[in-house]
Amino acid sequence: MWKNESTTFESAPAGTFLARCIKIIDIGTQTGEYKGERTVARKNIIFWELPNELRDDGKPFITSKFYTASLGEKANLRKDLVNWRGREFTSEELKGFDEKNILDKCCLVTITEKESGKTAVSGISGVPKGMPIPERINDLLHFSLIDFDQKVYDKLSDGIKKLIKESAEFDSLGITDDEDSNYSQAMNNETEKPNAAANSFGANEHYKGSAPNDEDIPFALIFAFLGLSFYLSMFGQIWA
Repeated sequence: MWKNESTTFESAPAGTFLARCIKIIDIGTQTGEYKGERTVARKNIIFWELPNELRDDGKPFITSKFYTASLGEKANLRKDLVNWRGREFTSEELKGFDEKNILDKCCLVTITEKESGKTAVSGISGVPKGMPIPERINDLLHFSLIDFDQKVYDKLSDGIKKLIKESAEFDSLGITDDEDSNYSQAMNNETEKPNAAANSFGANEHYKGSAPNDEDIPFALIFAFLGLSFYLSMFGQIWA
């Protein structure tokens, strides 16, 4: 069962920091709890590195946030993306949205300390014009259960794998952790490669500056638009 909260690893300090998106992980449909009621929703986790905030070992802090995989009007993902972009989506942009386009893009993240002492991402905004942008430190990673790649899956932490294995999407693949990566090639032969989205963003561009009851436009619809046949209908610096 997933927890509906943002997370940090070796808790980053509270404040607002420059951040770069380095990972987007599809963890499939997860069960949770909201106000005492059971919830079921498709989830993604977005990770950012904080290049100017270093841990004791000299590496940047990493922070993350769980999102319902939705671009509905009330979805937290859409709200954060709009704040990051600095403008709303058009209907065509929503149809053609490719979450991979936010990889390696920068924003500002606001991190707050909770009563438990843990920190969590509480806000996203664009990068102010003229702010220096350091080079990326960590490798980029994108994992999708729609276009499953065993080699990428093998790079994930045990905790993330555990969440993924609890999803119906993973179960439907009929694979286990000890299967070799030949499965990835088999999937590639059977599944169309995603086309570039109509509103793809330049690699060096950046913007100016989930509640379980989201009214969802599921990512499943979005991925279907990109030509993936797995479903019938279905994230530096940033997008146009």
